[in-house]
Amino acid sequence: MPCVTEVLDNLPLAGAEVLVKVDRHTLEKRRWRTLAEDGRDIAVDLSKPCRNGDIVLVEGDRHYRIAQDPETVIEIPLPESSEAGAKLGWFLGNQHLQVDISSNGILLAHDPQLVAKLDRAGIHYSRKEAVFSPDPHSKSHHHH
Repeated sequence: MPCVTEVLDNLPLAGAEVLVKVDRHTLEKRRWRTLAEDGRDIAVDLSKPCRNGDIVLVEGDRHYRIAQDPETVIEIPLPESSEAGAKLGWFLGNQHLQVDISSNGILLAHDPQLVAKLDRAGIHYSRKEAVFSPDPHSKSHHHH
């Protein structure tokens, strides 16, 4: 079994792509073990967690790419006004949540308690299945 110790960047990729399907919680770890789609047992021991789309192994005529599992997420559209954006930022910031921000909106991990809070606050959202890749800096929260 190969032990992956670094993400492989800028390599010429030839041959078959094999997906290594992993959930978000596993990807948040530096050390884990899984089976690739072709049944190859892979151990991972990285200095920092890898992300969806990373190439973690090139072996013979195959390369192994991380494919994060989609999950149920909450998507909040970006507000049109600065005032609404500030209020939404204040609301979400007080929840200390991991967020994934794109040009389409703000993704949050699905949580029934959060849904209830969004409903009470009158914040519009939708549920969908998507890959949730929050900014790693949004994980920790500090009170000073």
